[in-house]
Amino acid sequence: INESSMSIAGGFGKVVLGGNDSVGDNFGIAGTDVPSEEGGSSLPSSASIGTNSDITPASGDSSKISYFLPAMGGLTMGVSHFTSLAGTTDSTEYGARYTMDAGGATVTIGGASGTTEAATKDTDSQNVGVKIASGNITVAMGNGMYEAVGEDRESTDFGVPYNMGNGMVVAAYTVDSDDSIDTGETYTRSGIELA
Repeated sequence: INESSMSIAGGFGKVVLGGNDSVGDNFGIAGTDVPSEEGGSSLPSSASIGTNSDITPASGDSSKISYFLPAMGGLTMGVSHFTSLAGTTDSTEYGARYTMDAGGATVTIGGASGTTEAATKDTDSQNVGVKIASGNITVAMGNGMYEAVGEDRESTDFGVPYNMGNGMVVAAYTVDSDDSIDTGETYTRSGIELA
């Protein structure tokens, strides 16, 4: 079983219990999210750089509790918490998005932040991004960081999908990442997709 959870929703918002994605997956915005099939990672196992600006959820699909506040106008927010059995690697994630209309375009600003406790150095991951949709074209940009023992990564990505009509969409994206601790280690990927 990859994921299994249950949720309870009402005027108070929504509570999700079980093994499911944390809130960072719901609120962060990355330019590499625009293609229908995001390109896979070709990084060697020793690499210490990222493949996009999304946050790196430490708890993955582990059992956790997530709470999503009820939408307030265009604002949505949530929090996830995971507690390890030993209580030494607790993880907490926060996320928020705000969507508004701006002269015929829909603008969404989003961000997510996550922290996992550790004995030596906590692991921190953050993302902030913006998505602008107008007519048949959408532009998405994201910036993310990841700090841990021996790691200080920053990733920036940009993506543009265009709806050509008749069910055909063309999308292009690019991502750049580097680790300032590991001098000279950088990663760049670009792609184009026709779906």
